[in-house]
Amino acid sequence: MKSPSGVNSSEPNLHVGSDDTVYLSWVETSEDHNTSLYYSTISHDVWSQKKKISQGDSWFVNWADFPSMSTFGQESIASHFLVQCGEDTYAYDVKVSISNDKGRSWSNPISPHKDSTLTEHGFVSMVPYKDEVLAVWLDGRNYALIQESDTVPSNEMTLRSAVIDKNGKVSEELLIDNRVCSCCQTDAALVSTGPILVYRDRTEKEIRDISVVRLINGKWTEPQSVFNDNWKINGCPVNGPAIDVKGDVAAVAWFTEAGGVPKIKVAFSTNDGKTFEDAIIISDSNPSGRVDLIVLEDGSALISWLETALGQASIKACRVKLDGTLETPFIVSQSSESRSSGFPKMTMKNDTVYFAWTEVGESLSVKTAYRIMTPTFGLMRKPILEDIIPFTTFYSGFDNLITD
Repeated sequence: MKSPSGVNSSEPNLHVGSDDTVYLSWVETSEDHNTSLYYSTISHDVWSQKKKISQGDSWFVNWADFPSMSTFGQESIASHFLVQCGEDTYAYDVKVSISNDKGRSWSNPISPHKDSTLTEHGFVSMVPYKDEVLAVWLDGRNYALIQESDTVPSNEMTLRSAVIDKNGKVSEELLIDNRVCSCCQTDAALVSTGPILVYRDRTEKEIRDISVVRLINGKWTEPQSVFNDNWKINGCPVNGPAIDVKGDVAAVAWFTEAGGVPKIKVAFSTNDGKTFEDAIIISDSNPSGRVDLIVLEDGSALISWLETALGQASIKACRVKLDGTLETPFIVSQSSESRSSGFPKMTMKNDTVYFAWTEVGESLSVKTAYRIMTPTFGLMRKPILEDIIPFTTFYSGFDNLITD
């Protein structure tokens, strides 16, 4: 499966629109440090020629904080990227461009936050909301207020949201949580009551577990823990959760190192995310995290993550049922533990799962692959280190992985 990206490409992301169009976005950086955001769509398992959304010479390009796309309304698309706003490395703003003609043209970018502080704003999630798009981001404005007031707590990242219409008008700006982990990805999806959001929280005692909130009647619910790992860590692990929803089933995947043992976990909900079942361990075989997740038509979930065995990092994936039954994990691709390999992404259209990741070599390059799902569950057992399977091998439950 030939990738549509060019040289020095990285930070891939995937999105499926309401009309089942699959979008792949990524950035390319030139030798003169000019960065461009591109996207492509897929038809008959072939990516279209890449199309440019925006470009700039002062963008914030980071392995963990990457652009995204979200369709909304009749034929509108929102795309976000990050632009430096000050001399400090982590002073950058979220910028959102809108297309109202299915991606043929794009508006001048706007920002969903109006604080104008030279602080971090990023780790964005976007989902359709009514006929508009909901944007959620980590917001560091309180860092700028520390010097102005003795009453503002230091070292506290906030989580905020706003609604953007097709004309770029921003409304309904809300504070979701006033103390969260400072650089872990957020993720959002839609349940029957509206948007649902997961993120890594942060308590006064430095417990950094995964919390969930829902937007109901224009108000965010109080944060609730998906599962109490009680992971105490004094710094950000740069390892956010992933959520997906299909019908009545919502699933959340995440990384934790509580107790000193790294694990990939997943938890299911069948009541719109009000409560979650006990966590299921997907891997405890030296995973690095960087999870993604999709819920399949049968209510099972496919989780991907980065894991190292015998000195080799790999992107792995595993399917799990609501009752905790696991298929044997398989390898999507060999990878690298380096930060530049980024966060592998997945999405699904009909019976096809699409993968995208950054390959590390002399230069960075975006790679893609797909697999055809079958309705039957394959061999089921708890994943162990020896379960590594070459990605070219047929695996029960999937057709052959097609890559470039």
